[in-house]
Amino acid sequence: MQTQQFGAVIGVALGARRQEPGRRLAPSPDDRGGPVMTRLRTALTSARAARARRRDDREIARALAAAPTLESAHEIAALATRR
Repeated sequence: MQTQQFGAVIGVALGARRQEPGRRLAPSPDDRGGPVMTRLRTALTSARAARARRRDDREIARALAAAPTLESAHEIAALATRR
């Protein structure tokens, strides 16, 4: 009996949640919205990555346009293909 009480005290102290059979618990505050928020976070992350790629492409295009010689433009283009 003493170990059950000790376990209950530990569970309360650590914020453990006990689930009864056949009963679902409400989502904890750590869930942050579940799958909908995960999809939203994924969409925002991919949009940021796409925006960064477009920004890099514009920088490379500006560097190519400002290249002093055809050879340096070729070097910039070769470096751009390796990224």
